[in-house]
Amino acid sequence: MTFADAIADIQFLRPHWLWLLLLVPVVPWLWHRRRRAASAWRTAVDPHLLPHLLEAGGARAERGAPVLAALAIAVAAIALAGPSLHRDPQPLYRPQAPLVVALDLSSSMLAADVAPSRIARARYKVSELLASRRGGQVALLAFAGDAFVVAPLTEDAATVRAFVDALAPDVMPADGQRADLAVRRAVELLQNAGFGAGDILLITDSADADAQAAAAAAREAGFRVSALGIGTAHGAPVADRGGFIADAGGGLRMPRLDAGSLRRLAAQGGGRYAGMSGDRGDLEALGVLDPQGEAALARDAAAAASRSDDGIWLVLVLLPLALLGFRRGWLLALGCVMLLPATGPALAQGLDGAFLRADQRARRALDAGDAERARALAQDPALAAAAAYRSGDYATAAETWSGLPGAEADYNRGNALAAAGRYEDALAAYDQALQAEPGHADAAANRKAVADWLAQQPPRQQDGGQDQRDPQDGDEQQSRPGADPQDGQQEPGEGRPQQSPQDPASQDPGGEPGSREPEEHEGEGPQDPQADAEAQRAAEEAARQQMERALQQRQGVGGEAGDRQAAAIDEDTRREREERQALEQWLRRVPDDPGGLLRRKFELEYRRRQQSGENE
Repeated sequence: MTFADAIADIQFLRPHWLWLLLLVPVVPWLWHRRRRAASAWRTAVDPHLLPHLLEAGGARAERGAPVLAALAIAVAAIALAGPSLHRDPQPLYRPQAPLVVALDLSSSMLAADVAPSRIARARYKVSELLASRRGGQVALLAFAGDAFVVAPLTEDAATVRAFVDALAPDVMPADGQRADLAVRRAVELLQNAGFGAGDILLITDSADADAQAAAAAAREAGFRVSALGIGTAHGAPVADRGGFIADAGGGLRMPRLDAGSLRRLAAQGGGRYAGMSGDRGDLEALGVLDPQGEAALARDAAAAASRSDDGIWLVLVLLPLALLGFRRGWLLALGCVMLLPATGPALAQGLDGAFLRADQRARRALDAGDAERARALAQDPALAAAAAYRSGDYATAAETWSGLPGAEADYNRGNALAAAGRYEDALAAYDQALQAEPGHADAAANRKAVADWLAQQPPRQQDGGQDQRDPQDGDEQQSRPGADPQDGQQEPGEGRPQQSPQDPASQDPGGEPGSREPEEHEGEGPQDPQADAEAQRAAEEAARQQMERALQQRQGVGGEAGDRQAAAIDEDTRREREERQALEQWLRRVPDDPGGLLRRKFELEYRRRQQSGENE
């Protein structure tokens, strides 16, 4: 767009404010007249002496004031008039009229007066309609002796198009040409979907009086019924299993296109009629593609596009003019305005913190990921525990949560204990949370996870009652954080039992709890590591020999067993291959019938209607 085009496109949204421009020449005249009448010197001094007695600067200032006032009035008038330099596109509501297509699937659609057949041309025309229609919901009906819904109203035309190829006269449970039932089903479908208006398109070769009456009733309900004629006026015989279908008189049945009846149906239904053609001209003539509506929508969108109000930008021109209107201190005020953006954001942050409590600042720090600062600021125990947990101090978090009541505190304490590796204590904390709140799903899930993990761990052997002890046990216990250095040499009564109840050999016949020999040997164990090492090597050698004997035994029978196993695997593979081939051969014998599902659906619905007398 050139500058000239932009100037020509300028419009005023409120042009009546331009009447204020008439005040522009009046303001200076009124200004000078008022100043002349208000001057006391003019009544006492001759006019030719006034320039020599008055200050020239004041006169120049007085001469500039009316100019600024006139300029301000002009700018304000233009701003109030609402100059618009461009258009803002506005979304428009576009009513999408639904369309119900009713396709004739009577035996007359097998006639070949149009190549290759009527049903083939009708399926192609429906597919073309679904592919070319611009938006809106669409449904598909099929009718012969009765009318059935193939696809309900939907905006997904591809889904409806998937059913088109399966439509054929043999899927209908009864032959006939009940176009009146098709119109009624279409009206019910539209009304059940909440539409008060819509289009119904019949694709058939004729329409009787009942169909025309149904079209008139549909028009009264707010729907438009159109017809697309298929076939020729000469007609053609209907092929059926190598022969032709006969009429009631025994002659060849020759279904012909009755364009007159279809025109009357369209007139009764308030719609249009068109004969089927090889291009999209018939669909465009029927108006189901809505090309005229698209053009009208484009025109309406261009007309309804709102103009932008750009007068707000003239306020930037008015501000300095208004500032110059101050007789004193306007430069100082302008300097203050220029300094306002220099205020840094640090002041705002400081004020923000000044109006927040410590817990609020701690919560913000915790949300920002600064757990250490949150710990330093937190005063609420729950918040402090959460900050400690976030910072990795699980022990402190668990200790803090232990002093808080409620199921949530026990649940959080269990999480902290589990993170710290104290799984048994974590299970106890989860149990307390579930006892306080049995429906706590998170606590139950975490408890199950910890319990399952503990169940997968190998049991720790407690060999306090054995006669001999690995000297490394003492070192391992001494290396644990928080363990007593003397834990490796506990007395029998101090910590864990000195005898294992699963080791009856450690008890004497008299039933004494144990002899003093393990205690003495316990003290001597760490002093004789060579004997323990020899015993360990002997045990490893015995285990190795046992493993070799087991391998030799398996090798003795491995050849024959391996051959039998390989033969069994080959036999299973061959049997599976034969079963798969037999299944494929059986599937190839199944006829390819894409309309089988529709046939069974229509048959069941037809029987239900016959039993209930719905169509009578």
